Amino acid sequence: MKRFDVDVMEERTDRLVTIAGDLDLLSAPVLKHRLREIVDAPGGRVVLDLSSVEFIDCCGLAVLLHVRRVARARGRTLSLRAPAPPVRRLLRLTDTEELFAPRPRR
Repeated sequence: MKRFDVDVMEERTDRLVTIAGDLDLLSAPVLKHRLREIVDAPGGRVVLDLSSVEFIDCCGLAVLLHVRRVARARGRTLSLRAPAPPVRRLLRLTDTEELFAPRPRR
């Protein structure tokens, strides 16, 4: 089984979620469930640190887009921090980079 880890830290009212390993068909359901729990909990922004993601496929991207949509519906912001090269490449290819750009705090 491939390596996949999710670690959550609180930074003031924000949640920093560090994801490592492969975001693919196997890990997508686990990630979706975990991120939905985080987005559904009270708090500020949700920041995903993807610097340790080694691989991402369309299933991984679909989870990120779904959770972003849910976060926005709840008035929360979901942004990416330090996406690894495979993540940056997929975001560029799918023209979705701007959807995850950090927004200034109000």
